[in-house]
Parts: sequence; structure tokens; C-alpha cells
Amino acid sequence: YLAARADANWQARFEPQLQALIERMIQTGLVEVDGEKIRLTILGTACGQSPLQLDSALQLVEMIRAMPPAAVTPVALMVLCEALPEMDADYTPLQRGRRGEPNRPAELASRFGHQLAALLQRRAGDDLTYHRRCKRALVLADWLDGRPIDEIERAYSPNAFSRMAHGDIVGFADQARFFLQSALRIAA
Repeated sequence: YLAARADANWQARFEPQLQALIERMIQTGLVEVDGEKIRLTILGTACGQSPLQLDSALQLVEMIRAMPPAAVTPVALMVLCEALPEMDADYTPLQRGRRGEPNRPAELASRFGHQLAALLQRRAGDDLTYHRRCKRALVLADWLDGRPIDEIERAYSPNAFSRMAHGDIVGFADQARFFLQSALRIAA
């Protein structure tokens, strides 16, 4: 009602967007058509119960499906979570300039394989976003491996003026843990 009062043509503009979204949700397996009704699948319910935005949940499902089932491990899911827009919004210290830290994708590929490195690049928008994703995944992997925090800080600080700090590392871990629980449900 309020949208129609503000703009009489809102419904005509909105319907194609809604139809495209429903088609994507059907293709991804989040919803199924039952006659004239649309209902959530088990996967759709898992996505709906997660704290992820719909577009992020769809992106995560698409990335998981791009991997062989045996490769979908908790660590791989943690890495994939770094490609979500919610994680991109998190501050990640990065070397200044247009180049960023171009060695991070190669480090990630050597540690986790080229497929995960390529999946992190999806919808990154630019190289700096991709480098940040790779850097966060590498920091978390080192943290999981039990590498001391001070070593992680030294290894990932771009320079003396822009340092990777203990709080950054703990923040990455807390946010990854928050989304990983949902990613595990979605993958299952």
C-alpha cells in the first residue's frame, strides 16, 4: 500500500526481480514448486535459519556445489565463508596501494588448492577484496594450526604502521565461527 502510494509502477518494476530471484532459488534448490505454491526445501530451511543474507546463502550454496563432495571439509567451509559479503565488511589490514598483497592468493592456492582460491575470487569485485579474503583465510588456518599469535601478527602485518593485531585475529576467528555453524548445516 505504501509503496503504491509513493510510486504507482513499483509492482511492475518489482515483479521481474522477484521472478528472477525465485528462479535462482529453484535452481539452487532452496525452494520447490508444489502446484501453485512454493515451499522451502530442507536446504532452504537451513539457509533461512542461518544469519546469512539470502544472497550470501545462495552464493555459499553455489560455491559448495562447485566442489567435489569429498573436498567439502570444515576447513574448506571456513575458507569459503571468507568470500561472503558479511566477511568482506570486516576490516582486514592490507598493504596500501593498488596492488594490495598479490602473494596471498598464491599462498592460499598452495595451502588449500587452486579450486578454493578460485572460489574465493567469485564476486570479489576487485583484487584488494580478493587479497583480503585470502589473507583472512590464511590467518585463520595458521590460528587453527596452533601458530602463536605473535608470529601470525608478524607474518601478516603489512608494515609497521598498519599491523595485524591480536584483536583482528580473534575477530576473524569469532566471525568465522559464527558463520561456520550455518555453513555446516547448509553443506549437510
